[in-house]
Amino acid sequence: MSKVNIDSLVSALSNEKVLEALGKVIQASLEEVLSKKLETLSKAVEALQKELGSKNDQVQTLMKQNSQLKSRLQDQSQHIEKLEIYNRQDNLIIQGLPLSYAHAAASSADGSADNQQEATEHSSDTEVEFIKFCDKQLGVKLQPNDISICHRLRKSPKQNSPPVIVRFTNRKARAAVLSARKKLRNAATPMFINEHLTRPVATLFAAARKLAKNKRISQAWTKNGQLFIKELNGTLVGIDNEAELTKY
Repeated sequence: MSKVNIDSLVSALSNEKVLEALGKVIQASLEEVLSKKLETLSKAVEALQKELGSKNDQVQTLMKQNSQLKSRLQDQSQHIEKLEIYNRQDNLIIQGLPLSYAHAAASSADGSADNQQEATEHSSDTEVEFIKFCDKQLGVKLQPNDISICHRLRKSPKQNSPPVIVRFTNRKARAAVLSARKKLRNAATPMFINEHLTRPVATLFAAARKLAKNKRISQAWTKNGQLFIKELNGTLVGIDNEAELTKY
């Protein structure tokens, strides 16, 4: 480019009107470019918002389904728990009932009376010993046909003899045995008769006994496999779950 052309260009750029016209052209070009960019970004944001809204709807649907499933699971769990409680209402657990004489003699004869052999006591021997125990120590006379099942459970390391589970065919007989257990309070050898509780109720019962020990409630007991407490004001309350107990 010649010096004359350069001088002419410099002179033109020095002209206010030329600069103003040039600025308008540049501004229009920039506005057009920015407008296209903004339009593209706006469409992208709109698409993302729609996708996010769709995902949010899906999340809400899944949360609702999850809540419904949790509610159904809780209802089913409670139903199963009630069935299990009902199924155990004919049972009692006896702690501390000595092994039968016949079994003890057999164990002595072969020179061993370990836990494995203790667990092999025949159920018929266990039933005989239980009926004798009820007659002599509880003053309750039972007949063999009052009992459906009577056998030993697994022994824990802290127990001298395996506990016994008894399923009654006669609920009056069961109630009589349970009512007579107070006669064991002064027994030389500790023995206990308790209802056959489900694990959740047993856990609640243990917590309730601690509350009674700490004077937060007056008393705790079970009846037909369900937990009941007496508040300090004397009100009787049935407890079905942990939430109902935590307020004490």
